[in-house]
Amino acid sequence: MSLLRTRPVATPAMIATFDDAATIAAALAFEAALACAQAAEGVIAADSAEAIATAAGRLALDPAELAEAAALAGTLAIPLVAQLRATLSGEAAAALHRGATSQDIADTVLMMQVRQAATLLLADAARVTDA
Repeated sequence: MSLLRTRPVATPAMIATFDDAATIAAALAFEAALACAQAAEGVIAADSAEAIATAAGRLALDPAELAEAAALAGTLAIPLVAQLRATLSGEAAAALHRGATSQDIADTVLMMQVRQAATLLLADAARVTDA
C-alpha cells in the first residue's frame, strides 16, 4: 500500500505502477535524465551529470521516512532532492535539480506512471476485444 498516495487503482499491475517504489524510482530517474540533458546542452558539466545519474541509480530511500518528510515539506521533491544531494559533493551537488521545480518532478513522475498505466490499459482492452 502506498504511503504517498491512497490506493488509486485496483489491479496488481496498476498498483505496482503507482506504488511508492515506482514513484521514487521515477523521481530519481527524472533527476538523472535532467542532469544528462543539461550536460548534453552544456548547462552542467558532464562529470556532474554522471555523478548525479550514478547517485540516483544507487540511492535507496525509505518510503515511510520520505512520506513523513514530504508531508512536512508539502511535496515529495524537497526531501527527495535533499537526500540525493547529500550523496553528492561539490559541483555535482550544486548542479542537481538546477532550473527545475518541485512541480516539474511531480508532473513528470505522474506522466511517467500514466504512460505505463496506458500500456496496461491498452493490453487489457486488447484482451477484452479479442475475447
